[in-house]
Amino acid sequence: MAKMVYMSVPYFYKQFQRAAGMRFTDYVHVVRIHEAQKMILSTDKKIAQISEECGFGNVTYFNRVFRKVTEMTPREYRSENRISFR
Repeated sequence: MAKMVYMSVPYFYKQFQRAAGMRFTDYVHVVRIHEAQKMILSTDKKIAQISEECGFGNVTYFNRVFRKVTEMTPREYRSENRISFR
């Protein structure tokens, strides 16, 4: 990302945090988790598959980040927010 805006990586991170109020990595996690939330509710895909499709190479790490962002595990999120069509 820094290369795209012709900045050094440290300078980009500093400027991003100043503008957005959060670290760039945290922002990327939030965007990925929001996409995962949509997939969890709209598909029957396994959590491991969703985590991979959202850019997390490790399911354990995905679960940790998901819990940090949403304050619940992906499984809890699915069971508490799933709409039953039966």
